[in-house]
Amino acid sequence: MFDYDLFLDFSIALFAFVNPLYTVPIFLTLTQGFSREERRRTAGVSAFTMFCTFIITAIIGDQLLYILGVDIPSFKIAGGLIILGIAFKMLFVGQDDHEETTTSIENKYAAGVNKDIGVYPLTIPLLAGPGLFATAVVFGGRIVLPEDLITLMAVALLLILQFWLTMVFAVAASRFVTDTTIRIGTSILGILLAAISVELILIGISESFGVPVFED
Repeated sequence: MFDYDLFLDFSIALFAFVNPLYTVPIFLTLTQGFSREERRRTAGVSAFTMFCTFIITAIIGDQLLYILGVDIPSFKIAGGLIILGIAFKMLFVGQDDHEETTTSIENKYAAGVNKDIGVYPLTIPLLAGPGLFATAVVFGGRIVLPEDLITLMAVALLLILQFWLTMVFAVAASRFVTDTTIRIGTSILGILLAAISVELILIGISESFGVPVFED
């Protein structure tokens, strides 16, 4: 049976990390001087890179942790804390923070003439950072049944479609992506992400110590 709870939690968490309100200005900053076709090609490469990175991390992440001797419940707690920290940062994001981030990106990357930026630095590390990797590993550890894998693929496809459309229509969307929009939208996503991170921490505690955190 399709796991709607996993699908919803996973979708919200990933949507918060692949935040279209940040994707638009970052994408436009790094593609200054690009033609329409070059922007579309960059968007396609970036979306494909994001999809492959996400799927590989989610599927083999827990196995890699096992090889390294890291306990999965412990990683859920650590990952939840990392995600919670990112959520707090999203909650208290301000106009100065956004302008500083965009200016830093422009100064660091946009000065070059290289137009092959779909993989680096657009996708990794700017849009697929540590929080996204931690989320993929934590939720990937919840894959037990074939239905769970279908849920994972559905979330991945939804994420990539949203990610690709955001970049393809970034120029048009930039008219509506103001500092106020970014602040309000990011704060809302931060609240949802904080709730999910707390749930991950509680699940990790429950699995580590056998504490019945959730009651039916």
